[in-house]
Formats: sequence, structure tokens, C-alpha cells
Amino acid sequence: MLVACVAFLLAPAQAPTPVGRFDKRPALEDTVPQLVFREVEILARGPVHEAYAAAGAGLNFSGNRVVHAAPPAPLVEIPPGLGTSPTQVWIPGYWELDTEDNTWIWVSGCWREPPIGFGWLPGYWAQVRANQWRRVSGLWWRGDGDSFMLQYTPAPPQAGPATGSGPPRLDPRDPKNKGLFFSPGGWDWNGNRYGWRPGRLERLAENLIWQEQRQTWTPAGFLPCEDHIDHRLSHRGVAYAPLRPVLKPGAPAPNPVAEQTVEAVQPAGVWNTNAWLECSWRDRLGNYYIGDYYNPVWAKNGFVPARDARRRHGDPWLQSIEELAGADDATLRALNARHNERARGREQPPPRVARFDQPPPAGETLLVLPAGRLDPSDQAAEQLVRMALEVVDHQNRLIRARMELEQVGLEGKRVQLKTPPPIQPDEMEESQTPIQPAQSKK
Repeated sequence: MLVACVAFLLAPAQAPTPVGRFDKRPALEDTVPQLVFREVEILARGPVHEAYAAAGAGLNFSGNRVVHAAPPAPLVEIPPGLGTSPTQVWIPGYWELDTEDNTWIWVSGCWREPPIGFGWLPGYWAQVRANQWRRVSGLWWRGDGDSFMLQYTPAPPQAGPATGSGPPRLDPRDPKNKGLFFSPGGWDWNGNRYGWRPGRLERLAENLIWQEQRQTWTPAGFLPCEDHIDHRLSHRGVAYAPLRPVLKPGAPAPNPVAEQTVEAVQPAGVWNTNAWLECSWRDRLGNYYIGDYYNPVWAKNGFVPARDARRRHGDPWLQSIEELAGADDATLRALNARHNERARGREQPPPRVARFDQPPPAGETLLVLPAGRLDPSDQAAEQLVRMALEVVDHQNRLIRARMELEQVGLEGKRVQLKTPPPIQPDEMEESQTPIQPAQSKK
């Protein structure tokens, strides 16, 4: 499918370049496919891409929830424009199931400034039992994006030592607290057993924050991503709102005979900065969601307001956004009061679909802002399309390698994961098979 198309496009030998970077790319003489963009519904409710922002999980390491529907095939996704910095990388999106509506949501890709010394290890969907799938989260890991030395561990303990009542309360108006972040405690693997690392305060330079440790479940064991320095909102990149492709009744099917034609989707909305303050949520694993999650079913699934999780466990990411917005105690109390009114059904929740053709209701904050659109007929956009297709090909090869590696138990082992080379033209027939969810053999 797309992998075969990209392999055909990129078959000529070329010097390696930073995957996903738009600047200093070599000139390619082969043609790019004609893009046909599918109509999409822009959502004002859904997950935030895990590569853009994710918190620590507290002390819950059970893994993402199990769903009983196979995910659709990945979409072909083209970014609507460039990132805000030439060193940002484009990271493609993935499917998530909205268990309230039982519909699949496409979590749009994002432009991201990588943490220094880290590369993105993309996630995938694993089939754990008959008719049961669980997403294996992606994560930032030390490496260059092509080679990772992975350390798999047994499941960490589900509780930590008594550590008091949570992170210390820091007054953001006090100059002495500028750039001071709380890094929650966690379990560190020393090669034989776990040891507890207590929480601590870290002071960082402007535009930097402290990313908490994150334990990621896989079918082969846990991957403990160490805590590290990361970028604040103003220097991180662009996070796009999720979308849902629109299926038109009676629409003609794409012509499979048509050469050099690819049906694609394009993100069309950007999460507004205010959305993080207005209605951001966290699940048990520290994944962020934005929008209307006031249905009690979400509380049963472990969803809590992100500010509540910040008070209990600490959250440098949300702390930095509150500081950037200049949110004082009175503002935060007003936001908490509005959340409580929505949770009790006394105030309308935010809309679930982004509409740019009409003004928002009185008193309602826009969660999603319109994004620029890529005109496929513009020759200047051709290079961006090439980059996006190459990134998809690279990610698919890395996902396949990771899926194959994580089919057996690897607890306590260090293994190297490398991105396989691009598919050659004589291998195109075999590559027609799309990526399928991996089955756990544990």
C-alpha cells in the first residue's frame, strides 16, 4: 500500500538525512503521487498525541486499557504546513478508540522539537487475546531515531514508600520559584531489582521543563523511560486536534488502477493553549485528553482533571502552561469551579466538534483554532509531501521491527532495536500487506 508506494518513490540511493526534518533535504527527481484529501470532521475532544505531551503515571503501570475492536489500517497523513522551527520533526498520528461512542478517532500527527539526545520510538496496537487489543504506547528513548538500546524490566511495584502529601506548593509569583519544577519519585531498575528514587526539585533554564519518568507496558515487559529535560510549550512544536474521516454514503470507491494517486488526510485544527487550562484531563497512565469528558463513564475509567493530578503527583508540563498563562490562584479557583459545575450538569460542557464557520457560544473558550491548509497543487508544497511520505515509511519499518522484537518475554534484558533499511522495488509485492496488530505470546 503506502509503504510500497514510498519504496517506489525513494528507490534511488540517497544520503541519509534526519528523518522528519524539512530543512537541508536533498533534491529528489522522482515524482510524488497525486494526493486526494478525504473530508474530515475536526474534533474538539480527544487524546493529545503521546509524542507531544505525556505525564508520568503516578504508580499505575497496568498498561493502556483493553478494547474489543480491531483498529483500522493507519491513515495516510500529510501535515498542513511546516513546524515553528526547522529542527522540529513530524511524527505521524495513530488510532484511539473512544469507548463512550465506540468510534475510532485519528489522533493527528504533530510537529515536535525532540528532547536533546532522544529519538521517538513509535507505538502500535497489540492483540493480547482473541478479540482483545491493547495499544503499546510510543515513547521518547535515548537514541538517534534509527537505533535504540532498549532495557526491558519486570512490572514495577504498584506502591511506593510513604512520601508525604504530594509535591510542595510553589507560589509562581515568587521570583525564587522561577524555573523550579518538582520531579515525582519513581522506581528505578538497577539491572537486578527496583529501587525507589524520591521526588526532588529541579531548577532549569528558561524554555525548558523536567519530564517525569514514564513506565511503558509492552507484550515483552516494561520500558522505563528515564526522566529528562524537555521543551516548554513555546518551543515544543504544534499539536493538532484529532479528526474523524467522513464517510459519504454512495461515494465512489478510489480507483486502485490509477497510478500515483494516494488518498490522504490532513489535520485542520490546532489545540489552543487555553484548552490545557480550560478542560485538560489525564488517564491512569498520564496520557492527556482535552475536551468534554464529563460523562461519569470516564471517571470510572480513571480520568481525572489534569490540575487534580498535578496537585497529587506533580506535573511540570501543566505547571509551565499555568505559569505561561499567568494563572494566579483566583483564576485556577474559577476554572475549578467551572469544572465542578459542568461535572454536576449545571453548565454546558464544551462542544465536541470544532466549527470555524460560526462564532463560539457566549462565554465559551475556543479549544481548537483553524490550521493552515496545504494546497496539493502548489509546487512549493511538493517537498513537504515527500518528507511526510518518507517519515511514514521510516515509522512503518521501525514499528514492524519493534512488533517482531516484542513477541517474547524480555524482562531484565537489554536488546538493540534498529530501523530496517528501506524496502527495495523487488520487495514491493510482499510489502502490500498493511501493518497488522501484533499478538502477545506471553
